[in-house]
Amino acid sequence: MMADRPTHQHRGFTLVELMVVVAILAIILLAAIPSFQRWIESRRLIGLADNVLNDLRYAQSEAIKTGTPVVITFHTDGNTWTYRITAANGDTLRTNSSENTRNTALTMAITPPKVTIEPKRGTIVELVDDSRTLILSITTAPSNLTVGLTAESKSKIGLCSPAQLQGLDACPQ
Repeated sequence: MMADRPTHQHRGFTLVELMVVVAILAIILLAAIPSFQRWIESRRLIGLADNVLNDLRYAQSEAIKTGTPVVITFHTDGNTWTYRITAANGDTLRTNSSENTRNTALTMAITPPKVTIEPKRGTIVELVDDSRTLILSITTAPSNLTVGLTAESKSKIGLCSPAQLQGLDACPQ
């Protein structure tokens, strides 16, 4: 009697199966890239706005610490912008510019384009009342994502977004 030969089971994938899996992964990645790029751009924009917010808070702390007003003056020219934080004696405490950022525009929502911080409670002089007010907005091109800086109660500063990016509150109208 002939001994039964053991059956060989082939384990593994065929080339066709591997190519189908690679093609499916490529389609999924191509669909995800635009939203991933938008996410990266929104995070970059929020980080940039957060830097401006931190500088405004720094100006508030300097005004309170020194007991003298601090002025933040903004200059915009198309897609480039700068701001300078100046003490009451004229010394420049800090400057920042958009030279290291691509395709961002800063728009002031208050006139003149400056923010004066009083030493008492770090309040912003240019604000008329205690309602939530948009101070400035930063917009990226070409996607037109926008993040704004608001002031509430003349001293509480925060971030906002018209499109409510990444959980930010909506900007006041």
